[in-house]
Amino acid sequence: MLKSLSRILSIFLQTFILFSIYEFLYGILLAFEEAQISNDPRLIAGQLSVTILSSTAKAIIALIGFIIGALLLKKCSDNPKWFKNTLKLLSYCWLFYIPIGTYFGVKQLK
Repeated sequence: MLKSLSRILSIFLQTFILFSIYEFLYGILLAFEEAQISNDPRLIAGQLSVTILSSTAKAIIALIGFIIGALLLKKCSDNPKWFKNTLKLLSYCWLFYIPIGTYFGVKQLK
């Protein structure tokens, strides 16, 4: 029962990487929009810094899920196929989170 809950928790937490990637890309679009409206570099930098901070916070939550998933893969030999397939899909998402996510994505795919 504890293993099942840990698997679900790992996947749930790792989905935060999707939110992080989405928010990062959306924040960059908002910064470009801000650049077209006003030519003030402080506003653009402010938008980008808010985007980076909130995206990083979500990535840290996802990293906790990654650690749980990696421990489950390493310690448990009876992981179900759905768990392995879901982690594989999330690994591809980690590859898009630059730069540290690329390392975690490759590590989890092994």
